[in-house]
Amino acid sequence: MKQHFLFKHYATRLLLVSFFALSAAVQVHAQAFDGDSDRKFFLGYTNVGGKNGVELGYENGINDYLSYGAKYALIVDKSVDSNDDGPTFYDNSDLGFYLNFHLMEPLKLPDNFDIYMGPVISLKTMSFQTGARYNFGELFGVYASAQYNFFPTLARSEISGLYPYKFVFSAGITLSF
Repeated sequence: MKQHFLFKHYATRLLLVSFFALSAAVQVHAQAFDGDSDRKFFLGYTNVGGKNGVELGYENGINDYLSYGAKYALIVDKSVDSNDDGPTFYDNSDLGFYLNFHLMEPLKLPDNFDIYMGPVISLKTMSFQTGARYNFGELFGVYASAQYNFFPTLARSEISGLYPYKFVFSAGITLSF
């Protein structure tokens, strides 16, 4: 019985070592930002001034330093929609467009890591964001970003009240294609 256990133990070890050796031998080109050929979808958790929500977005590279994109945020915190006179679905959501400057090239960061920053204009606020991305492979990565909403834009102040003058923190996954 003890020999059977030892065989399983060594076989498992051999498989793990073989897997890691093969993984190390395969070169994966996983860039966090690929310049003009970069196209990403992202989905994640967002927190707008203490209110929980989700964000969904798309980004397209212009060159090695710039990208543009759009993102949609929806506050799903139950405390926001607690009474009949409270905010509606439109009040809890925001659609924004942004331009990002990527620091991967200027700072000579590793290919799978990128730091970015740029302005955001949305239906409800004007803001500035900064964040970082890390890619695990050619298709999949994670991101984290912080944003401050400076002032309201197109929406009436009573409607845009959930978004202006608030910090926004987001984290989630990225999918490249």
